[in-house]
Amino acid sequence: MTSSEFLSDGALPCGPCQRSHAYAVKNTPALATPEPECTYDDPDVIAEGPKGKIARLESEIAELKAYIQATNAALTKCTCGAAQSLKLPSSQSDTNATSPSDQDSGSAVYVPSQSRQCIFSENMILTHQPLMTDAWTLYIKATILISKVRSFNGRYRIKKVFSGQGLGGEAAPFVGGSPTESQDFMILDQTISSFINGIPRAFKEPVGTTVDPVLYMAHLLPYVAMIQLHDPHAKPELPNDPSATQVLFATRGILDLIYKVCATTFDLLFLDHSCSFCWFVAGASIIRFLKVRIQQKDEEEVARLTQELGAVKFMLSNLGDRTVIGIRQIKLLDEIYALEIGS
Repeated sequence: MTSSEFLSDGALPCGPCQRSHAYAVKNTPALATPEPECTYDDPDVIAEGPKGKIARLESEIAELKAYIQATNAALTKCTCGAAQSLKLPSSQSDTNATSPSDQDSGSAVYVPSQSRQCIFSENMILTHQPLMTDAWTLYIKATILISKVRSFNGRYRIKKVFSGQGLGGEAAPFVGGSPTESQDFMILDQTISSFINGIPRAFKEPVGTTVDPVLYMAHLLPYVAMIQLHDPHAKPELPNDPSATQVLFATRGILDLIYKVCATTFDLLFLDHSCSFCWFVAGASIIRFLKVRIQQKDEEEVARLTQELGAVKFMLSNLGDRTVIGIRQIKLLDEIYALEIGS
């Protein structure tokens, strides 16, 4: 159905199109059409009427909400499920969705889909393109790091079991030694470190005059990924163990973020609930180092670690007063402390 077929002659053409046609006739008569044609209104949209338009918009909004809920569920499953020993049911390499554009750039900026990143893009995690980088994009990339670590640890456990049973053959090439010497481990470790150090300057500080909850998570998750990658191989009793050094570095990176948010009046309930899991991982790591330092009778380091553990417990207790997940994690942390160090 064309415009002229749907609307009466009195309604066509519309005012803007009449003025555009008059301007074209005056300035470029060779290119002007004999009669003005209305391109301002979409007859299909007009034909549906106000009620139809509202119904269509509500349907589009419902579809968008469903997409956002599915995305949030997938990200939450990836972060909160990082403590499980099993790898993800689907690999990140099987995902072909493109990254979103910068939310702060506004709808007036067009970003061609051909230039957007996806999981197959070269150096995707460490490449932050200007029009396609914001807190949400960094958060997605951080969850990919968690996923990669989880998959690596899951495959390592499987290879270790098979090797212990004399099975697997060439399927477990590095089990006889240490996985930290494997190329996959070193590449993953370097990727995590580069991501932490390579966050764009505009997103370096998640805590300023206000707290950006999404960016705060994007800063926490790489440290969690580093802890989970090195923790199975760390030996805190050795003074120069590289994995222990990395675990302690990541733990204190999380503590720095805890101190920053503690210095504000920001309500912790507005943070992503996965933050409590990140704090819990840091607390569990501190307990492990605290146990070793107590055995070594290093009083100065014991005092420092005890103070740091207190900061983690304070954050979880603050959440525990109002959320079930906070109560569960503070109790679990107390149980680990009682088991490893004693009451």
